[in-house]
Amino acid sequence: MPPGYNRMNVVTVQQTTQGLVRYLQQAEPERLASGGVAIGFDGRHHSREFAAIAAAVCVAAGVPVWLFSELVPTPFVPAAVQQLGCAAGVMITASHNPAPDNGYKVYASNACQIIPPADAAIAAAIEAELPLWQLPPVDDVASYSHPLVRDPLPDVADRYYSALKRHLHYRSTEANAAAPAMAYTALHGVGTPWLLRAFSEWGLPRPVLAPLQCEPDPDFSTVSFPNPEEGKGAWQLAFQAAESAGARLAIANDPDADRFAVAEQDAATGTWRTFTGNEIGAMLAVWVIRNYRARQEQQPQEQQGAGSGQKLAVLSSTVSSRMLAAIAEQEGAHWAETLTGFKWLGNTAIKLEQQGYTVLFAFEEAIGFMLGQVEHDKDGIAAAAVFAELAADVYARGDTLARHWDQLHQQYSQFHYRSGYFVAQPPSKSAAIFERLRAMPPTAIGGLEVEAVRDLGTGQDSAQPDGKAVLPWSPGDLMVTYTLEGGAWLTLRASGTEPKLKYYLESRSADHAERLQAAVSAELPPAAAMKKRKQSILARAAQQAPRPKKQKTQSEQAAPRNGNAGRAQAPQQQQGGATAGGGGGKHPRDTQQHQSKQPAGLRPVSVVHQQAAYAVRRLLEADASKRGGVTLKSLTLGPQVAAKKATYAVTVEALKHYSVLQPLLERTQLVEQGRGLTHAVALVLAYEVLWGEGLRPVGPAERAVLQRKADLTAALQQLLSEAGVGSAAELLPDPGPTTPHPRTARVNTLKMSVEQALQWLRQPPPEHRRKWEAVGQLAAVDPLLPDLLAFPPGTDLHDHPLVASGALVLQSKASCMPAHALAPQSGWTVVDACAAPGNKTTHLAALMSNRGSIVAFEKDARRVERLRGNAALTGATCIEARHADFLAIEPEAPEFAGVRAALLDPSCSGSGTAFTRMDYLLPSSADRLKGGQDGRVAGGVHARENESVVADVLEEAFALGFRLADPFPAWHRRGVAGLVEGAQHLVRVDPDEDGTDGFFVALFVRDGEGGGGSGEQQGRQQEQEQRQQQQEQQRRRKKKKQKQKGGA
Repeated sequence: MPPGYNRMNVVTVQQTTQGLVRYLQQAEPERLASGGVAIGFDGRHHSREFAAIAAAVCVAAGVPVWLFSELVPTPFVPAAVQQLGCAAGVMITASHNPAPDNGYKVYASNACQIIPPADAAIAAAIEAELPLWQLPPVDDVASYSHPLVRDPLPDVADRYYSALKRHLHYRSTEANAAAPAMAYTALHGVGTPWLLRAFSEWGLPRPVLAPLQCEPDPDFSTVSFPNPEEGKGAWQLAFQAAESAGARLAIANDPDADRFAVAEQDAATGTWRTFTGNEIGAMLAVWVIRNYRARQEQQPQEQQGAGSGQKLAVLSSTVSSRMLAAIAEQEGAHWAETLTGFKWLGNTAIKLEQQGYTVLFAFEEAIGFMLGQVEHDKDGIAAAAVFAELAADVYARGDTLARHWDQLHQQYSQFHYRSGYFVAQPPSKSAAIFERLRAMPPTAIGGLEVEAVRDLGTGQDSAQPDGKAVLPWSPGDLMVTYTLEGGAWLTLRASGTEPKLKYYLESRSADHAERLQAAVSAELPPAAAMKKRKQSILARAAQQAPRPKKQKTQSEQAAPRNGNAGRAQAPQQQQGGATAGGGGGKHPRDTQQHQSKQPAGLRPVSVVHQQAAYAVRRLLEADASKRGGVTLKSLTLGPQVAAKKATYAVTVEALKHYSVLQPLLERTQLVEQGRGLTHAVALVLAYEVLWGEGLRPVGPAERAVLQRKADLTAALQQLLSEAGVGSAAELLPDPGPTTPHPRTARVNTLKMSVEQALQWLRQPPPEHRRKWEAVGQLAAVDPLLPDLLAFPPGTDLHDHPLVASGALVLQSKASCMPAHALAPQSGWTVVDACAAPGNKTTHLAALMSNRGSIVAFEKDARRVERLRGNAALTGATCIEARHADFLAIEPEAPEFAGVRAALLDPSCSGSGTAFTRMDYLLPSSADRLKGGQDGRVAGGVHARENESVVADVLEEAFALGFRLADPFPAWHRRGVAGLVEGAQHLVRVDPDEDGTDGFFVALFVRDGEGGGGSGEQQGRQQEQEQRQQQQEQQRRRKKKKQKQKGGA
């Protein structure tokens, strides 16, 4: 993190929080003591660390802290403030700014971003509290070891989604199930699990995820600027994902998920249209107003409240389209205008509510949307869910979003909106332009007469009777609005975070809009009034600010000039410097910035190489941290990946050669001297240079590696010589089983029977016949598991329509065995102790025919969202996914009194799946495969982590009335004799010989209980017959002995 008082670092974060706490102690002492402060963070560099520092400052002052335990969308922080009665909220985020930036966003106790005079008071408090306080250990704070620190996430999230569903969910889940398919990109941000949960709870189909972009990545590796407004560059992977899935819609959140965007493909031309914030805002406003009214009219008269519409209100910012005003007028709602930014929209909404209005909606043109009945800030998750329902309704009518927009445009009078910007470098140029405009105000622009002028830097508005501006103004603000004939308007505004002079204009005449835009670009004020000037003010300003050619070092990069709206200013702000809350930074179009430590600076041109490098990085990070959570297949063969086979192959080869590539990178210092090459990119491209199909100098990353080809080759020869081998192949890890496993897929019987699945596979519908008929002919039913289909090794089913619909689940045979072993019956209550990602859980639901209930525990927040998504995809409605640690529950609780079965899946070394998951490629495999350290009842192949686990619990299980049962009598491989009593009932699966992952299953059955594995009923009958025979033999022997005694 960069040092300095005008940068975001641990010092400025601590000082800013110190000032905030001191301000709150004076302004809201009681609320601070009782409600404390809520703190959240996104996935940017150091965000979690900054959040922990802020929390430690609060603890040092004796203030309770609600510190989110996971990456969360920005809207969760105001939700926490509102729900928990906090005195303030802090969100560590820079929203959609470039990767090096970060920010400190402050919410007041009303759950809105701070506005004057609070912002100035907080800035003054920061200046007064510059000396650093003594803090408690930050690790104690971050680990929730301190009694003042609590995690609000589970409760806040549950209440948030409950509010969404209560206020904004207008269509039935059954109707939503037919919603059109769409792709989604989180632009490397935090939105994915939270959007998937909203879609799941509303019954909306799971969107197709854009490759690489739906996991948090602080480097934003696939985009130059993570903003959905930035055109095709930000949308490229989402469009590719949509097209590969046959979807015509794509949606996006920005990295902190508080903004939302949507695009639609034209079926005739194949081109994509990205809707503007104004267009999305108008569609959402009409949808919300009409559905709110319809719902109100269905309620009893005494509950209708504002249902008549006389007290409904909607809001938009002053630079947004006035179409919302026209909509409000026709729909009988009140429209209010505010300054730019949701700090003004949210606070104005609260004032309207205090006046008796029901505020339904607010928006600004920069794709920010507020659904007023839930909270008072923009919310990209809520907007996405509501818009998905809107799209479902539009498509159900046989319409498209483009046609729907055209209809609204005609109904509410056409509005033609334009916006853009000029580079104003240095920022003082913008001030000079405004000074000249004030000195020589135009009387006409583009041939349209100026009827009124509002200047928020002087507080004047000629349209008002008293000549004073109604909107808040401040001396020195650079914002002027011209009202023109015919209802047209033009606003000029200097950006607060970038060296730009922005313009916004609108007219109900397309011709007038074009003329205005041309006038702004060419000459303002008109040439007739500026005869002595050879060029217009704006044109000259644009020409005098060429884009710099010089690449700047990280220390030279200028940060935002002013704190973003709602962010507290840092101490010792310098001209052109950042605030502690500054999340700003130059737009990449304006300044070329060399970021020596940012992977985004040198990424490969090839999408395959980009995806492979991303997969390599994620796998190596997970392997090093021992946290797991990602797999080779999910990263390279998932539905979000383009060119799956090529990406998979390159990733596998790069990892396979890791033991050779890593010393080569160290010896050549390729990463250190690669001018922006990341470790993962260097691994992938170095492999391609040395053993791949070659590398072309098509981009800076490729050229950086090709320039060192001779060094890499020389280092390789030296390495081989030192090892005494002739080729690199002799240094590679053991590839595992020589016979590949069959590809298996479980038929999800909640959606179709095995017979129906086989019929579809062997005779696909006409539109799928060409691609999938040959594959379907190869399917065969597994002889042991009746709902499992086997295909030849290497069969690629990831894009199969049945997989995409949830009718087929890609699952290994070994993974399917536990559910069959448990064999739950319809109506049972079942506990799944470690459920995510949900394949076994959804299998249980299918075996239960969705009747009964499955309580599925998962302690990882992201994985529980993945579980919920898989349950929604497969239609497993009997699953209750809980974000909780199974080991922390109270088994004697009344809610568990009716549990009939439990699936336990303790952690293990993963040895059984090491080769099918390609874990043997990872650096830690050499240690892990020498012998498991932990136990797993179902998963490994080592006796110490299987039979030993059973032996540890066997005595206690017997005391509780349980016995070992045989779930699969026909299975040939059993537990190791002599290691545990009853080893003949244990089921082992060998990855080398049984054609699937290594696995281990132990089934405990309480006498008198039903259920059991597919062979348990038969096995129990056989055991009962054997027991009766043994008892009969004992009776005969006893009788014989008695006779012998009598004879004696």
